[in-house]
Amino acid sequence: MNKFLDNPRGVLFFILGGSFLLRLGFLVIMLILKKPAPAEDEINYFEGGQRLLEQWLHNTDISNFQFLSMDRGYYYYNAFIDYLFGSNMAWAQFINIIFFVFGSFYFYKMVEVLFESKIARITLLITSFYPSLIFWSTRNTKEAISFFLASVIFYNFIYLFLIQFHMKRLLLLYSFLFVFLSFREYIASFLGFLCGASFFFYFLRVPSLKYKKILFFITIAITSFSIFILYQYVNDRSKGMHITQLFHYFSNIRQNSCLGIHQVYPLTDISSLSSFILFLPKALFLFFMAPVQFLFTRSLTPFEKSILIEIIPWILGLLYFPKGIYISLKGADLNKFLTLGVIFIFMLTFTLLYSTVNCNLGTLYRFKGILLPFYFMFMANGLYHLKSGTRGFRDSALTFSIHHE
Repeated sequence: MNKFLDNPRGVLFFILGGSFLLRLGFLVIMLILKKPAPAEDEINYFEGGQRLLEQWLHNTDISNFQFLSMDRGYYYYNAFIDYLFGSNMAWAQFINIIFFVFGSFYFYKMVEVLFESKIARITLLITSFYPSLIFWSTRNTKEAISFFLASVIFYNFIYLFLIQFHMKRLLLLYSFLFVFLSFREYIASFLGFLCGASFFFYFLRVPSLKYKKILFFITIAITSFSIFILYQYVNDRSKGMHITQLFHYFSNIRQNSCLGIHQVYPLTDISSLSSFILFLPKALFLFFMAPVQFLFTRSLTPFEKSILIEIIPWILGLLYFPKGIYISLKGADLNKFLTLGVIFIFMLTFTLLYSTVNCNLGTLYRFKGILLPFYFMFMANGLYHLKSGTRGFRDSALTFSIHHE
């Protein structure tokens, strides 16, 4: 294992190449067998892209077409692919594989800066070959490109804090955040707020920073813009509900997602703070352990049986998760502590959000795909240091026995 991890380029090439080929092979098999069939949102993205292309090229009226997602970026993404390669959904799925592989690479670079190379390789290995990520990265959905954009944003954010601050890299980060707004507006605006607030405190602590006043202005502007976008996002989708009715909004989202055969707890009401808190333990157990809770209460659907294969390695990984967090915080300086804080807030916020407002297990698994690599990196950190600690204990014991012979 150590010899394998000690060859950085070889390991990186092997994992990324294997990840690409595995996904490509899986896509080819799906296309040949025509199973599983494209989901409703995949078809809607593809057909929406076709309509947009027809509007561009022929000025066709598309006012009657129903766009299921209010974030139009992925429709334009499909339209552009349609224009370049022709009208076939498989091209979008193929490009998504490429985006996921590049996203994995940038996530690897992020973990390498945050921890160290060996932990980054373990994280990359798990991310590349985890079953549900293989599946979702080959579908015509936003998951692959969202993972790529989030990885690039987090990598640049951590580089700026822990390696060196560059104005160009800051502008690059905000450029990717702007693009991300078109695909996952609520994630991008929340990340924009977290990054902006973090940079604000960073600039306060660095007195000799070049262009400090300009940077303060940019940061305050971006942070304010992110808060405004996030507010507008919630306001548009809640149809003007007051902030005190936030849990009614969450409850409405949950009820609207109660579609298809993978419904979970469809009658649950979370329209008040108390009902939300009471449902939270069950929701979190669903997020981390589904479909374990259904094993002895009903027969599992084919989808639930397919994700059951992940449960044992996932549970084993969670055993190392707390140690990974502890090791990451132990001895961390203020900059590293701040970057880890942003990651923790990101993970916690969307873990709580996805676990409570999703009534469909398939949607939950798809949405949490962007969070899984962050869990994996702390699992890898805990696993690596547990092995290192065990090896160090054995070496100390051996030295002690030699000295006392």
